[in-house]
Amino acid sequence: MLRFGNVDVLAGARVDAVSTLTVTCSGGPSDAGHAVRICASMGPGQSASFPPRTLVNGASILRFEIYPDLSGATPWGAWGGGYGTSSGITIDLPLVNGAGVAHRSVYGSIFPSQQGTPPGFYVNNLADAATSFVYALDAAATPCAMLGGIPASYAFLASATVQANCNIATNDLSFGTIGTIVNAIDSQTTLLMTCSAGLPFTIGLDGGRSQATDPANRQMTGVGGAIYYGLYTNAGRTQAWGATGIANTFAGTGSAALQSIPIYGRLRSAQTPPPGQYSDVIVVTVTY
Repeated sequence: MLRFGNVDVLAGARVDAVSTLTVTCSGGPSDAGHAVRICASMGPGQSASFPPRTLVNGASILRFEIYPDLSGATPWGAWGGGYGTSSGITIDLPLVNGAGVAHRSVYGSIFPSQQGTPPGFYVNNLADAATSFVYALDAAATPCAMLGGIPASYAFLASATVQANCNIATNDLSFGTIGTIVNAIDSQTTLLMTCSAGLPFTIGLDGGRSQATDPANRQMTGVGGAIYYGLYTNAGRTQAWGATGIANTFAGTGSAALQSIPIYGRLRSAQTPPPGQYSDVIVVTVTY
């Protein structure tokens, strides 16, 4: 079994894993000097099209490959034809008292740049007809592509779990330099979001340092006092943006691409703050 475990495709990087192929032979000649040649082939399994192989979750796929060595130059394929012609694995297993065990590492890679793959469990049961091996006693001089040994089959499973994930970057909201606030003053900024494809998410903004429970009545504080302001999800500043509740948060769906989400700010009218610098810190919470 080749387990990739939890995979964050939003990172866009290749993900590697290693598995072990174990071969056990018994019932051979008990005298010394004998070996079994094993020629192991690997088919495409549940891959709808190949190369490369794919891990499958319903209609969604995750492209990956299996290699017989660490170089990753040639996929592990089938001896004598089919997928990856003449790129199977050859094991020459010496027998001791008619038996022997060999262990061979095989390597898997999930290809990079698959950010659009939706979250879920992806699997390929590689138990197709091409996933098989032949073996023969004292056949080290015979190339695997020509080996007419005893055929056998085996099961090999590859799997990965694509994690649901969101990445966020924030930009400061500045109202600039102001004096007496007669009429409301507006400004805006953006949140930059990247979430897994098809992943629903909500974004909440807390009450800031003053722990304001009214999202339209937060406070920026300074040495001279406070300036009251609100944050909103719409340009008309009618929908206050808070921390909880469907009506008070921003809801969206991930696309695996960068999304720019505006935050609309408004300073409340009729304020006379003393001169100085005023600020607040808002905690952004993404729920998915």
